[in-house]
Amino acid sequence: TFQLLSPPILRRNVFSLSQTLAPLQPLKHAQVAPVLRLRMLGLHRMAIIYSLTATINALFRQTDVSQGDCDELAQSLVGGPVEPVPIQGEFSYTVIAGPDSSKVVQFRAQKSTLELETLKLARTVHLRFVTACDYHGTIGSSSPLSVYVMDKIPGIAYIQFRGANHVATDMSINTVMDLASFFAESWIHRQPKSSSMLKAIHCDFAQRLDVLSRSLPARFADALKQASSGLALLFTPSYPLVLAHGDLCEMNILVDPNSGHISGIIDWAEAKILPFGTSLWGLENTLGFMDSTGWHYYDNHRDLEALFWRTFYGIVGEISETDKHAIHVARTMGLFLRYGFVWEDGVRERPARENDSRLRYLDAFLAPSTLSEEEMVEARFVPTSRNTRRLTSNQVAFGQKLLQRINIWQRFAVDEDSV
Repeated sequence: TFQLLSPPILRRNVFSLSQTLAPLQPLKHAQVAPVLRLRMLGLHRMAIIYSLTATINALFRQTDVSQGDCDELAQSLVGGPVEPVPIQGEFSYTVIAGPDSSKVVQFRAQKSTLELETLKLARTVHLRFVTACDYHGTIGSSSPLSVYVMDKIPGIAYIQFRGANHVATDMSINTVMDLASFFAESWIHRQPKSSSMLKAIHCDFAQRLDVLSRSLPARFADALKQASSGLALLFTPSYPLVLAHGDLCEMNILVDPNSGHISGIIDWAEAKILPFGTSLWGLENTLGFMDSTGWHYYDNHRDLEALFWRTFYGIVGEISETDKHAIHVARTMGLFLRYGFVWEDGVRERPARENDSRLRYLDAFLAPSTLSEEEMVEARFVPTSRNTRRLTSNQVAFGQKLLQRINIWQRFAVDEDSV
């Protein structure tokens, strides 16, 4: 249905683009099927060549339902006009509908249905960032498609917001602080855990680290050993299990292009209950970018990272040093889960090899912290007192933002001559 001239990491992300690009102007049926060249994940010299018509036709060849049937049902559910989004998923057909184009109707193959309970939990934990989604049964009898209706989230994908020049501006402050709030919400909304659940996750993590220890290049051996030795910290009574977004990439974070504030987090199909911090690799995407020459951090990435942790700890309050170390272990574990394996044909995963682009991310993100020890202590220090009233998250966020504007404004200011 499409040809990828890009690294394997993009293969898994293509199906989620339908939600990512839903806010864009839909294409008319009568238009010639577009051939799109997308610069994804900052890899300038690689491209995706994509045919809208071919992708849609490939899905409907697998079912007795037609595109017209789906369009007719979408109109009956939310009203017209009905238009397909510019990029469709491999296992779904998505349209924008409703009199004011405020709804997204999605028809998903049975191999890729959405877990409604997971979506409800995500909305409970992250009400500000997750849109409502309703299930409307199935359409068709042979290989039926499941039907979902959701509110269309305003904004653009972060990968678009970041822009062609990969320059972090003062609006990055808003993005990073909102992302810190997102992670703080998951820390606060701890999920129930049982001994059997902890044992199963622990065993899975240990097995995956063992596989990678026997497969990845030798330069990752020390990081794998450190992750293995600290793994037990993720399963202590004090360390939280949370709803972890399984694909917190630049395509699944929507932002307001005028402010940089995060307007939504989409594509919860891979979300799981896991120890906190396994999705922290998503922070790295706000601190720099990857291109054909490798990973590049922004000039102000140290300030952005420190701001993230000050905001996070300002909301959740003081935590133990043991749990702080556990967060570091969870981040490393998440990096290996994300970039240590490669999906083949979308159905199975194998350890990454030297020629796989994912190892370039591991090389960059497993390097020593971009913050010095002193800066990390400063970023994570939150004075507490039994006699001090806990501020609300909104008050903390406002205060943190105000201080940052005062203290580091010049570092984030945009050079007017370069605009």
